[in-house]
Amino acid sequence: MKDLEKNQFKDGEGRVWSFRVTASHVLKIKQMYNFDVRDIENADRVADLLDSPDLVIFDIMAMILMDQIESRQLTPDCLFSSLDGDTVPEAILAFIYGSIFFFPLHRRKAAEMTVSLVLTNQSQSGYLLAEMLASPETVQAMGQKMSQSMNQETKQKE
Repeated sequence: MKDLEKNQFKDGEGRVWSFRVTASHVLKIKQMYNFDVRDIENADRVADLLDSPDLVIFDIMAMILMDQIESRQLTPDCLFSSLDGDTVPEAILAFIYGSIFFFPLHRRKAAEMTVSLVLTNQSQSGYLLAEMLASPETVQAMGQKMSQSMNQETKQKE
């Protein structure tokens, strides 16, 4: 996967897919799913999207990839049939980075840091985050915020 861009992934059949989020996608996603792609830098919204029980992320991904799906004479089901336990996380990560690329340049780095924090928290791998972020104070502050948010959500579910 080293030869792929951050917004790309390979499905189980070896086909390369690229997420290129446009203003049209942003508007449709907001209207249909009440999700603002620009919220991808909000750690709580990213976690909600990834943990959504109705798997709305796959509908959103299909919407963004539809031109590529149709140009290959496939259906969304064909794409989803080629996604497995190894490729789903790569597809979701590519979607997230494709969304970040929609941001103005001055907001991309912060969004990438937030996504990295969420993914690190989910995988319980704090070392990765520490390497990615230069400032220990930033890591500590973001980690505390994420822990507080996760604790609140856990309490609400109980």
